[in-house]
Amino acid sequence: MLKTHIANVLDIGRILEYIDTVPFQELEIRELERQKEAKEQEVQRCRKLRDMLYEDLKDGIVSKEDYTELYEGYNSRRKKAEEAVRKLGHVIQDVMDAKTDKYEWLRYFKEYQNISRLSRMAAVELIDRVRVYDKDHIEIDFNFQDCFQSALRQIQSAGCTVYTEKNGRIEIQEREVV
Repeated sequence: MLKTHIANVLDIGRILEYIDTVPFQELEIRELERQKEAKEQEVQRCRKLRDMLYEDLKDGIVSKEDYTELYEGYNSRRKKAEEAVRKLGHVIQDVMDAKTDKYEWLRYFKEYQNISRLSRMAAVELIDRVRVYDKDHIEIDFNFQDCFQSALRQIQSAGCTVYTEKNGRIEIQEREVV
């Protein structure tokens, strides 16, 4: 089971290296910047509507009560949009920072790719928890499982199909380009 998991991780490692040759990070950043730009435009639109609202109040088009209610609504929308702009800026920075050594966890599995016996060191570095239910049913939670799942999602978002064979090995098929 450990050898199978190591083989799966290393297969994923090779695919992730291939995926890194495609500018997914740049595509993700471009999409986040597009979302940020849309929120910045919403901030400007709310400010403009708020300013126009004052003109409508002066011209007697809206009542003081309507003005107050609409003004608060525009202000609330503007503040939410400004907060979204700030958060998207942080997300963009996080994506840019994540590029450096985001697959460091693969190194642990590469180190044990030719393992023939389970050593204490291998168990400590690779296994998070072992649950024994009976002599025929054992569950192993591996370290870096969240990274492993994230890598599988990244592979699927790149257009590949991921499935598990009966022997526990993960198979990854690239989408055919027509």
